[in-house]
Amino acid sequence: MSDGQPTCRWTKAEDDLLRCGYPDYKQMQASLPHRSLNALRYRCRCLGMTSSRHIWTNREVRCLLELFRRGVSDRDLLASFPGMRLAQLKGKARHVGAERRYRPRPLDDPALDAIRARAFAAGVSLVDLDRRLKTGSYYQSCRRDVKLKPVARAAAFFGGEVTIEWPEEI
Repeated sequence: MSDGQPTCRWTKAEDDLLRCGYPDYKQMQASLPHRSLNALRYRCRCLGMTSSRHIWTNREVRCLLELFRRGVSDRDLLASFPGMRLAQLKGKARHVGAERRYRPRPLDDPALDAIRARAFAAGVSLVDLDRRLKTGSYYQSCRRDVKLKPVARAAAFFGGEVTIEWPEEI
């Protein structure tokens, strides 16, 4: 009784009204006009109807950034942070500016697949690869036409070489 108002215990009927009305607080306030909005929110939290807000530690943020940098799957991401939802993880990653790296999908061309896989392993995005090699959007787009000039530039960039093999018989 700090401000002169009597404190009332919550009844089972009131708890049932909260369970039926959650998350519509306007409906709950109409059903329970003698309870304040803060009291309704607090009681919903006590009854376990709301999810608690996670306070991120620096260690958790570093771990999340590393997992996003490596491009792990959603399943592995959830396994690394038990008790958290995927939406929470992605929201925090977006908040701290983490970019998810996805393994490039195969194009059924050994040269392009090898270059894209090498870029992924080296931590170079396809956007950065195109920018560094001045190839427009050649590696970003899902092209199946192989052009020698971008392939040769990528081979030189990653320290490889382009070779042509001819069949023995003509």
